[in-house]
Amino acid sequence: MASDFEEMMRELRRGLDDIFTKVDGAEHEMPRGGLSTFFSPVDPYNRWPVFAPLLAAVGVAALVAFSGVAMVAFTAMMLALSAVWFLLSEVFGYELSLAPVSR
Repeated sequence: MASDFEEMMRELRRGLDDIFTKVDGAEHEMPRGGLSTFFSPVDPYNRWPVFAPLLAAVGVAALVAFSGVAMVAFTAMMLALSAVWFLLSEVFGYELSLAPVSR
């Protein structure tokens, strides 16, 4: 089974190499490092060994900050919806009910 998979991957790589050759008109090789080549820094960013971890830390910090912004926005939306529900049901007297879920 493994040999069939390896043969299929070799055929896929040859096909992709042919496609790139036909599109560019030049010989190019596919990266041989696997998925790790997608996560390694490119030319201007791979010069300093401290820069890659620093960039990763900044990326994680930005992800945490943007997640916090999203959570605050969700909380504000839920507060606004609860205020609308309170106004409609308690102040204006509308009855709000959800349909039962059938299983």
